[in-house]
Amino acid sequence: MLTQQKYASDLVAMVSLIDDKIVYSPIEINMKYKEADGEPFSDPTLYRWLVGSLVYLTMTRPDILYAVQVLSQFVSNPYHIHHTALLCVIRYVRGSMNQGVLFRSDSPINLKGYIDADWTGCPDSRRSVND
Repeated sequence: MLTQQKYASDLVAMVSLIDDKIVYSPIEINMKYKEADGEPFSDPTLYRWLVGSLVYLTMTRPDILYAVQVLSQFVSNPYHIHHTALLCVIRYVRGSMNQGVLFRSDSPINLKGYIDADWTGCPDSRRSVND
């Protein structure tokens, strides 16, 4: 079993969320984030650092991969709504620290990849976004 439980725990501690709120989904379903939505986030460097930390965590946590991919699109110009969604992913990680990737010794490793495109899925550019 490959996990990054210590890394995830350190990430949650660094963010120091003051509430004990845990979410059961890393991102809101059917939420379309725009490039400019509301107030700009005051610390873009922190946003980039958090996204980068979550990208590293996706090596053993494929369950957060889609949410991190969506939020990484806004590292050049994050807004408060993007930061709030990022904190939602971290709350999800806090509630599921024990998850990881299991490689069983008695089963063959068959790696399969899938991709889906939502045509004109980006609300800003109306271009395709690959998932």
